[in-house]
Amino acid sequence: MTQELWLCIIAHRTSHIAHRTSHIAHRTSPNSLPLSGRIQEIDALRGFAIFLVVLGHSIIIFPINLHENFYCNSIFVWLSSVHMPMMFMISGFCWSCRDYGTYIRKKFLRIAVPYIIFNLIDMFPRHILSSFVNRPLLISESVMKLLFFGGQYWFLYTLFVIFMIYPLIFRLASSSRTTMLILCAALAVLAVYGVNISAFMIGSAAHYMFFFHAGVTAKYILGGKLPDVKIPAFILPVTFVIWLLLLFGTQGFGIIVALIGISACYMMTQYSIFNRIFSRFGEYSLQLYLLNGFTLGISRAIICNVLHVSQPAVIIAFNMLIDFFASYLLIKYVFAKSRIMRVIMGMP
Repeated sequence: MTQELWLCIIAHRTSHIAHRTSHIAHRTSPNSLPLSGRIQEIDALRGFAIFLVVLGHSIIIFPINLHENFYCNSIFVWLSSVHMPMMFMISGFCWSCRDYGTYIRKKFLRIAVPYIIFNLIDMFPRHILSSFVNRPLLISESVMKLLFFGGQYWFLYTLFVIFMIYPLIFRLASSSRTTMLILCAALAVLAVYGVNISAFMIGSAAHYMFFFHAGVTAKYILGGKLPDVKIPAFILPVTFVIWLLLLFGTQGFGIIVALIGISACYMMTQYSIFNRIFSRFGEYSLQLYLLNGFTLGISRAIICNVLHVSQPAVIIAFNMLIDFFASYLLIKYVFAKSRIMRVIMGMP
């Protein structure tokens, strides 16, 4: 009787340990961690990132070159140091792949279809209205760019390339947290020294793969949950100061600058007002990016060519009003209601 009792206890403890081991393995694998629903902090970060992208584009170089203004150019350099690295890092944090065939199909519909359609639409004004656009191109040149060099939407092309090859990389590196971190270091070196291959955006993919993998690694280590960071009030401005000092005072620290900037932006998500404002835009970040080139062409023509405004602050503010806020309303209340437009613009 005693032996049977001990056997039952051992069996129960073994079952309990196996259950806990299975739970931990499930909790720490990005492939088994699809983000359930939407995480407000992620949506806020994504919304803030696309806000910074559109703001950067609003500092125009045509028909008035605002980059000749010291303050405008400094703001542009600051924005450029963080917004795209943050977009790739968020994409990595949200990444998962179980079945490669289904995964490829979803990425094609979500990214490749809008990329192709919007580039095809973009070709004609660049060819026909060459005097009204920043970078006029012949149709043949636009086709070559679309196929091999990222078209007018290099971010989508680069992200698609990363999505295609990353499942293999993850398979090789996901055996432990140590290997994930070692790969981060290796990709950081690759990002710093670069790959001089422009075809198929290989060089761009090699650079931004570090930020994508860093996002996956963060998800892997944190178990898919963002930490609730409680920071003293003075930490955020101090972080911004360090970010700016590194950005404008050193050379070769691009990755460190980007990571500090992303950290500062994440700290901002801890404030509820930031969350409430920017999480609204995160859901439509892809669509805002797709429309930005077209709306910018319209807004800068109105403010510069029609109204003849030359004040940088007014030009930037007007561009943001049209390119970000008006675009958001158009996407949410018009395009999102149409099934065809949802397919064209990559909406789930």
